[in-house]
Amino acid sequence: MTISILSLPILLPGSAMTNADIKKTFEQLGPTPRIIQLLSRPDRLKEYKAGVDRALLWMTAEKLKKLISDTRSLYMETDKGRLGLISRAKRNDVHSMHLVAPVTELIKSRLARQLRTISRNQQIELYDLFSKSPETKGMCGTLFEAIGLCVVPEGLDITLVPMVRLPRGSNTNWYASHTSLPDETLEAQRERALGRSQVIQIPPTTTQEFNTIDILTLHEGIFYVPVSETQEPLDAFLFLNDILYILQFSIGQKLSIKPGFVEFLQKCQHVPPLEEWKFVFLIPPGTRLVCPEPKSELPRLRNLNPYSAELDLRPYLKL
Repeated sequence: MTISILSLPILLPGSAMTNADIKKTFEQLGPTPRIIQLLSRPDRLKEYKAGVDRALLWMTAEKLKKLISDTRSLYMETDKGRLGLISRAKRNDVHSMHLVAPVTELIKSRLARQLRTISRNQQIELYDLFSKSPETKGMCGTLFEAIGLCVVPEGLDITLVPMVRLPRGSNTNWYASHTSLPDETLEAQRERALGRSQVIQIPPTTTQEFNTIDILTLHEGIFYVPVSETQEPLDAFLFLNDILYILQFSIGQKLSIKPGFVEFLQKCQHVPPLEEWKFVFLIPPGTRLVCPEPKSELPRLRNLNPYSAELDLRPYLKL
């Protein structure tokens, strides 16, 4: 169960937290009844966040498998319950199968970064395990990101294809061009986009974790991965041949561009102009991807049309 921020004036009369503070808390920890109860208890909320940090820090392949097993039986220990969200495949059907996925996009990214530290064989085993059951399909996105964060800096070739959209207006979406689109106008744009595809050769690079409290100086050929919960506007980025590639991993059909990455990157040193930025969604082959055009940052993103690139993990899924 999740709760809308629109309900908060009724649920939290007189709360000292601003709507921005509450929204940030929801984005970090999830808009769940438990978090609602803690919003008026700053001390308890701080303890809860510390518990999330512990659960992520101590997460291993075996613990993640146990978390999924416990979830299937609707049993979750306190710390584990902080990371996963249980939902029904059909919301109004109490007999519908239960699904499990990270409770927020931020938790998903932090979990993926933690899973980078386990062995490749363990990553592959988990990915294979989660992909076999529709109940745990949502966890595949976490493993796709974790494996992707490991294989990209090893060096690979990817084909960037411009995403397409209808003329600007309300509810404008970008669509990946890798699969056919039902709208005739979009399909014609997709076919033209395929002719503008670009093959990018990413050489073996050094991975560098960073913290946004410092001003980052960009260097060619470094694969940058954020480590703090304050850096979640982007999954990773790479400065290569004077182009800044901003990467976001996804296996889902609908994904939004995370807000705030423009402000963060423009604070860095040796950053190319916006015209030399390429926002790239890395997706499994055959994925249909829709991305709503971000409204809050629209003025600065008008010339930052996104791309998608298929990342095939099959060559890496051999034990």
